[in-house]
Amino acid sequence: MALPAADVEGVSFEGDAHIAFHKQYNFRGVKVGDRAPSLGADFIFPVSTNSELALKTGGWYINPAKDDNDELGLYAFLVVPVADLNFSLGGIFFDFAESDELTGEFGVAATYSVANYLDLELAWWSDVKGDGAPGDELQLRH
Repeated sequence: MALPAADVEGVSFEGDAHIAFHKQYNFRGVKVGDRAPSLGADFIFPVSTNSELALKTGGWYINPAKDDNDELGLYAFLVVPVADLNFSLGGIFFDFAESDELTGEFGVAATYSVANYLDLELAWWSDVKGDGAPGDELQLRH
């Protein structure tokens, strides 16, 4: 669900909210729960009125049924459009409340919009925590 663009005293932004359901939820390639509803929101703020640079922020909350793996994710990325690609640089913070585990990732990505609701993204992520979790990974998502 897209939220209408807002203009508050010369600062415009857009945003959207989403509800999803994951039959099986995986984190870093490991199954952490089944039947997981999630809520999330994204906001895009232009860096300045004369620039195409933007700050994309947002978050989500996932609550798998019958599991103690609730996940809160918060992120911020600087988005730089170049031709038909959007390059992103930023990070994601994860909080797993039941296990008191905090972790994060730093990454860069190149995204190409194929259609209104289909993006292809090539991304590199590096684990910020580093203890017992996978290290760098290259992902191709669609």
